[in-house]
Amino acid sequence: MAYNTVSIQKDVDGKPIPQYYNILQDVYEVLQGRNGAQRVELYDADGNPVDLETLLAAIVTALGNVTVSSSALPSGAATAAKQDILKTAIDAVATLITSIKDRDATKTHYGNSTDTKPTTGNVKGDKYYEINTGEVYMWDGSDWVVI
Repeated sequence: MAYNTVSIQKDVDGKPIPQYYNILQDVYEVLQGRNGAQRVELYDADGNPVDLETLLAAIVTALGNVTVSSSALPSGAATAAKQDILKTAIDAVATLITSIKDRDATKTHYGNSTDTKPTTGNVKGDKYYEINTGEVYMWDGSDWVVI
């Protein structure tokens, strides 16, 4: 029986980093995420990626377009106070959508030490792994710094 002979990824101190084995590429790949959590992509029942930003925007739009006449409401429904609570919730979701749009997710780049590191489109926290040296760099907003 043949076993995988691909080396696992290590940090600058030679310690294993969070990763998974990509059987199609026959390599270990770094788990990417934010604040200690791995990145996850959601898929619908048909196998299509779910765009949470678009989904939340559609919910906010739908909630913002709801109008109900007072004669059609059941007893105790949509009082002015309840409508204010709903409006606050809609505003909170809209704020969340804005923060999702405004937040640029950090990226991880891979290359050799002889490759030119990207200098445009970077976000503070982007990482660059030199695969031939094991050095790891982080974009500080203006330059790549060894971490």
